[in-house]
Amino acid sequence: MRKRIRTWTAVLLTLTLLLALPACGRQEEEEEPETAYVCEPITLPEGINYIQGGCLIGEDFYMIAQNQLSRLSLADGTTEALPYTMAGFLDGAVHAAPDGTLVIFEETAGGENPNGSYAVRRLDREGTELFHYEREKRPGEPEVTGMLLDADGDVFIRTAKQVEVVAPSGETRFTLPTEEDLFASDDMILLGDGRVGVQESVRNTSERYIRLRTVDKEGKGWGKSYSLSEFAYLRDGDANALFYYVGGDNLYAWQEELETGKQIVNLLSVGYAGETLDLIAPMSDGRVVVAGRDSSQWFDIINHGGQWDYEMAVLTPTEDVPEKTVVTYATTGLATMERFSIMHFNRTNPDYQIKVIDYSDYGSSESQEAAMTRLATEIGAGKIPDILAISGVPTARWASNGLLEDLWPWIDNDPELDRADLMARVLEASEINGKLYEICDNFRFVTTVGRRDVVGERMTWTPEDMWAALEKMPEGCVPLEGTKMELLDALMSMDWNRFVNWDHSTCSFDSEEFKEILKFCASVPDGPSHGSNTAWARDGRLMLYTYYPGEFDSVQHGEYALQGEISFIGYPNPWGETGSSFMWNGGCMMTSACKQKEGAWAYLRTLLLPKKDQFSEVFSAFPVNKEDMERLRKTAMAPMKYERSFGFYSDGEYFTIQYHAVTQEEYDQLMALYDAVDTFHRKDNALSEIITEVAGAYFAGDKALEEAAELIQRRAQLYVNEQT
Repeated sequence: MRKRIRTWTAVLLTLTLLLALPACGRQEEEEEPETAYVCEPITLPEGINYIQGGCLIGEDFYMIAQNQLSRLSLADGTTEALPYTMAGFLDGAVHAAPDGTLVIFEETAGGENPNGSYAVRRLDREGTELFHYEREKRPGEPEVTGMLLDADGDVFIRTAKQVEVVAPSGETRFTLPTEEDLFASDDMILLGDGRVGVQESVRNTSERYIRLRTVDKEGKGWGKSYSLSEFAYLRDGDANALFYYVGGDNLYAWQEELETGKQIVNLLSVGYAGETLDLIAPMSDGRVVVAGRDSSQWFDIINHGGQWDYEMAVLTPTEDVPEKTVVTYATTGLATMERFSIMHFNRTNPDYQIKVIDYSDYGSSESQEAAMTRLATEIGAGKIPDILAISGVPTARWASNGLLEDLWPWIDNDPELDRADLMARVLEASEINGKLYEICDNFRFVTTVGRRDVVGERMTWTPEDMWAALEKMPEGCVPLEGTKMELLDALMSMDWNRFVNWDHSTCSFDSEEFKEILKFCASVPDGPSHGSNTAWARDGRLMLYTYYPGEFDSVQHGEYALQGEISFIGYPNPWGETGSSFMWNGGCMMTSACKQKEGAWAYLRTLLLPKKDQFSEVFSAFPVNKEDMERLRKTAMAPMKYERSFGFYSDGEYFTIQYHAVTQEEYDQLMALYDAVDTFHRKDNALSEIITEVAGAYFAGDKALEEAAELIQRRAQLYVNEQT
């Protein structure tokens, strides 16, 4: 733990110092010019609104849509259904083999084999079957999650426990056990050299990444392995790359001789509208075919029904691109609606273009710390992003060092914006010393929910109040979910300003108030994990339900979990104030060293303007714009056109919430919470780790309360001094 704290401290200190340097004192490295692409949509045949899978051979795109294998010519745009008789359900796993044939995996539920079967088939380019291998399903045997044919015609059969390699004759050559659960149903790919790669999702307490392991047929074992980010999506290789992968919004080609991925194109910057990427097919002439579902419709379809639009396009290299001023946008991964906001801006703004710089390395299994280090290094080289949208940024610390731009003057001077048009209480709670450094287009609450007949009809309470309420619960009931450490982190994140003053370089972790927090957290028994909280709450084993309300039907969710009328009681705290806070559902900041402030504001202001018909009802939380808030309120309270439900697992049980139109009482209850909250939920990873390391010793009984508080104070003060 100590090593990790020092790492975070070093990274953030370096970043702070580098950001504080005047931009004119650094030399920017010349970047290799990027290849520009133009996005040319392809018109799909009527009725196709989802492509299960596809691959490209020459100018022909072979796709499985509505369980039919078809061929779409990129040369003339015509589509024809191939005369292929399917034995069962095509799961979308269609590959282009090195010899120009097609490889398809399918599954049957019955037919000649009562239990159903799995099959892999090789077809020529006209849809004629050349070879197939079929395996009957047997009760009790592991499910086959994929089959694939390599260049030699050997069959690779994947289950959750092993990979079996079978000769074309049907004889098993050898079997390789796997160590991890499969990553996806189509978890094997054809590499550019003809071998087969098997994906595994490695997830343990210290690591989360994708491992691609090659099969060594000659040695009858595993060959070379490649570790990539858990958020990377891998696709078949070809003559130009061992394999392709998507990280963030970038398409990469893995270059074996360089042992890294080479970026081909940023899909967002060229205007690709699909949020999902069901197909990525690079062509030999430099073009790239992409296809995926247009998920900007998600909220509209969930609320109103209808059919998805499917986006398919050819990305063509070009030298003829409109001249726009580039605004750089630093991130470590975009959320869905964030992606669509940028896409819409790039398509509609005539003067500026957002260029997303994703500092995560999707071609490795590195941590968030490494991404932050990369950001610091580039800043040191003079590459200061105009906009920062990175989770875990210590906003208060950077603001005190003058690294961030106050956005209130930009809002007040904007001809289309007025504070009265915004949910100003959220923005004011986000202020640091009267200045606004971070904005977003939607927000949530961080709170705990309790039954009204247990906790009362209120939004503030102390630890003593909590213990008194617990007496009303069944014997053995725990008050809160999570561990003591998680409770301590929640209380600190609710309002760091109580204990740290960055402007004066002081902290007060030896105060009586902080000691009360430590003592309270130590007294609370560990509760269930967040994934088990609903089951425990419904059984009366959990008194308080941790929740992040962001929808108008949030009251219904809480009442379902606790089986009765609820109060947004919040976290108990020694100061007896509102125990709930606001949090951004994302968040963007402008750097004070931003070179394109007008351009950066041109984008940031779109987060605060009403969305109107831009994406229909796209919010995944409460809008910051009042007009949008009112529109969503009316939709939520209108009679429902059809029943809406939400299903999920909790502690191994499956639960389904049936929602109804939001009532006036439910709406008023949420607005009362809005009026009561006046703090903002923020993380400070480095300070949290300093606190939790010492607190852990106190919770374990290895340190006394006074000793723990004094040690935290000394270490935290030293850290604060280093950062200011």
